[in-house]
Amino acid sequence: MSESFDIEFEKALWLFVALEWSGITDELVRTEFGETVLQLVKANTKDRSIENSDERIKELAKRAAEAGRDALIIRAADTLNSFKHYTKTNNLPELDYCHKNAKAIFKFKSDNFADGVFEELREVK
Repeated sequence: MSESFDIEFEKALWLFVALEWSGITDELVRTEFGETVLQLVKANTKDRSIENSDERIKELAKRAAEAGRDALIIRAADTLNSFKHYTKTNNLPELDYCHKNAKAIFKFKSDNFADGVFEELREVK
């Protein structure tokens, strides 16, 4: 990402994974990092109650896009990071998953959401 983001954005970029995979609670994130960070984190946390992987991917991208530009940038940055990792490890099933995520991101991305991460993701998509 070429642009400079505030500290709340950067915190959210890393915290959504913690909310997804640990016992961390919404209230803890809100108390320690604030409401803005919590909303960005929640916009990027997978809804594991959606059993169908393709539907979960679409719902997550749509929710991030609806939450706004910063939330979708986090979604795109995470997908781009995964692309890079799974390309290095030649993990084809996970690369397919990344392609599905990228497709969903661009399906729901507003035309006025601009950032270098979208251009970089488009190149690997």
